[in-house]
Amino acid sequence: MNSPKPLSPSKTCWICHGTDEEEEDPELWVNPCKCKGTCQWVHHACILRWIEQKKKVSQVKVVECSQCQAPYSVIYTYDPSYFRHLSWIEDKIILLYYRSYIILRLLYTYVVRFAIAVSFYCVALAYGAISVLVVYGITEGMNMLGNMGIPGFFGGLPLIPVLIGAAEYIDWEQPVLKFLRTYVPKIPNVRDMLPIFNFKPDKDQKLRVAYVQPKRDWGTTIVRNFSCIILFPMFCVICGNVFFGSVQGSLTRVVLGGLLYLLAKSSFRIFLLQARYVHHKSRRVLSWNKREVPT
Repeated sequence: MNSPKPLSPSKTCWICHGTDEEEEDPELWVNPCKCKGTCQWVHHACILRWIEQKKKVSQVKVVECSQCQAPYSVIYTYDPSYFRHLSWIEDKIILLYYRSYIILRLLYTYVVRFAIAVSFYCVALAYGAISVLVVYGITEGMNMLGNMGIPGFFGGLPLIPVLIGAAEYIDWEQPVLKFLRTYVPKIPNVRDMLPIFNFKPDKDQKLRVAYVQPKRDWGTTIVRNFSCIILFPMFCVICGNVFFGSVQGSLTRVVLGGLLYLLAKSSFRIFLLQARYVHHKSRRVLSWNKREVPT
């Protein structure tokens, strides 16, 4: 009597945990490494998907089994020669696209910077020309612009807003204010003429409070300085015609008017800063028994 054949152990996929009872086709199973037992068999589709995910995460060309460290061997049953050539062409096209993107990005950056620089230059050139017309008048200003020549026209006119902007943004009032605070109290006649600079803070160290310069609001400062730069030629002409009308030569009157305007504006600024300083230093806190109680 023949004995029955022993039943072969069932196959279980260690990825999806499916068995050969559900998948009876032997072509769907593979043992890709040296592992035995429960990790021996795996679905062909599951291991291919697992290898692809492992390559994406680990960035490796050969994937190994995490248990026995045996490398998985993957072959291509359909690998015609033209497919390799097409892949090579595709890689070259992608590389060309990437290099073109880098070149276009650099060109775009420098083109934008060049366009901004040209725009500022054109604005400065137009501002310089308008300033000449404001100072000399339409007829005489047009004659002067026509007689400037190329170097003077394209090189000298853009310097006008640059010099005016430098005069507006250079903070030379603080050194003058410090000088006045130091030396005005030492000169008898001058300290009587400028009593606001003769202010002496309390020498008591307990009452001395450090003075902190108020922070500038840069948005307001930029708008104010820009407005002063735009209107500076007009202010110079007005001050020159009002206070120096008897002086011969329009340029001389404009220069004197500009100096007077800058002197008046800076003097007002210096006195305002000193007034804020005195106001801050004169603060005191009254004791409770010295307060005025309303009746």
